[in-house]
Amino acid sequence: YSLAERVANFVIKEHVGNYPALLSMYISSTRGSFLKSKTETLQFIKRLLLKEKGIPFTCNPLYMKIVNSYRSCLESWKIAKKYEISHVEDIGDINLEEVIRENSIEHQAACETRINLISMWMVAKDRLADGISLEIRYALQRVILEDIHKEIMPKLFGEAVEMKKIMTECSEIAYKKQRLHQSIELLTNCGNVVAEILGRR
Repeated sequence: YSLAERVANFVIKEHVGNYPALLSMYISSTRGSFLKSKTETLQFIKRLLLKEKGIPFTCNPLYMKIVNSYRSCLESWKIAKKYEISHVEDIGDINLEEVIRENSIEHQAACETRINLISMWMVAKDRLADGISLEIRYALQRVILEDIHKEIMPKLFGEAVEMKKIMTECSEIAYKKQRLHQSIELLTNCGNVVAEILGRR
């Protein structure tokens, strides 16, 4: 957000830097818009994290694929009675020898819960990575394309606003423009005089 705000302020200064009052209004509106958007985005991210922590739910097929892979490996071991390292899809190699030899419902349930948590966390990481990144990008786009404009318009066209005062250039720029106009006028007059002299000849 800080980088986006600096870029927005740079662009604004390039466009209205010659008008101090207008520039001040734009900078103020930009700061307010980015601050409001940042606050709303942080609240969204906090809610997203709280949901992931408090509600273990997913419709993602990756979750069931991992859990079913674990269960399939466990059943194969029980049937074959071969205690070897087995590969669980998307998790890696795992040794289920203790799970089978323990022959305890609680122990097996604890191991399956561990696999469920690992699977859920893998889904949650992907969900958070996309969800948070997409929200930040959308929020920044909305600030730049909509919010700053909505914030500045009431200030520009409010009843107490004097448009002449807003559009007054800074003294240094106004002086340079005046000198430039004088130089252009002087060059034009010189050109006319030279043309008259050449015309007489």
